[in-house]
Amino acid sequence: MDNAPVPLGRVVTMEQMLINLLEAVSLAIQRAKLWRPPPNWDERQWNDELRSIAWLSAWEAYHTFDPERNIPLQVFVFLQVKKALWDFYRREWEYACHHISPPPRQSATKKAKIGNLLCCRFNEKGRNGSG
Repeated sequence: MDNAPVPLGRVVTMEQMLINLLEAVSLAIQRAKLWRPPPNWDERQWNDELRSIAWLSAWEAYHTFDPERNIPLQVFVFLQVKKALWDFYRREWEYACHHISPPPRQSATKKAKIGNLLCCRFNEKGRNGSG
């Protein structure tokens, strides 16, 4: 079966639409998994949370989709899911940078110093709007 996005104006079967949505959500999740998880999250739990947020935002995007705007459903869902994942990522890093401190024995380690620098760098980007 051809899994290419369907051009505008072409009749789409329910099966093809579901395949397109699955691809859009999967691609957004793959991109989000490339982002470094905040230090207060276990990687497995972080990935589970990303999947949950992605599917919830895909459901919301599907129900708010307006075909009159001439944007393919697959693209709309991908962008909405990616935005929701990015918002979650920023909120969690903001929380980690302001409320989570490294354990005392690690505070002088190179890893902790890098984490603190990343938090500062992330905060500077967020305030300047260049993220």
